[in-house]
Amino acid sequence: MTDKNSYRKVAPKILKGFRDYPPEEELARQELIEKTKRVYEKYGFLPLQTPALEYAETLFGGNYMAGNLKELFGFRGPDDIDMALRYEFTVPLARYVAGNPDLPLPFRRYQFGPVWRVDKPGPGRYREFMQCDFDIVGTSLLLADTEIIAVMVEVLEDLGIKNFIVRYSNRKLINGLSSFAGFPLRRRAMFFG
Repeated sequence: MTDKNSYRKVAPKILKGFRDYPPEEELARQELIEKTKRVYEKYGFLPLQTPALEYAETLFGGNYMAGNLKELFGFRGPDDIDMALRYEFTVPLARYVAGNPDLPLPFRRYQFGPVWRVDKPGPGRYREFMQCDFDIVGTSLLLADTEIIAVMVEVLEDLGIKNFIVRYSNRKLINGLSSFAGFPLRRRAMFFG
């Protein structure tokens, strides 16, 4: 029989950079997700869910070394495999598309879920947070960029946000304007990267 007094009390504290969402906040988050999801689906985007854990090599790419694990929430898992929590959705999306060569293109997907970053959290920033992401993969048509902007605008309007500005940048536009203005190629690279 175990003595009740031998148990150590554990303080009910939360890790730095993480937080709880009490019911009223979670209900608001769920409403935001539902409104956003409706707009995404109206434009033909389909849901995709990828694992929270990925091979560390996938997240880092060809420059991966075991020492990189400390840059993410990474660890050596079963079967001595280096793995890490996803820090955003772009890399898992790229892995999914590359692993499914018969996927009809353009592929239009959206994804909601938690992502994790090791960075030291500043005010209002967290190590775990919800990301809402949508992409069109497999087309070079500028219409896809236009559609992305239209979806962003409609989502913001459906959420009741009225005072916003959409800023758009396009390297081809900058290069074309600088060429038209007569900037030599080496100067364009100096100013515009």
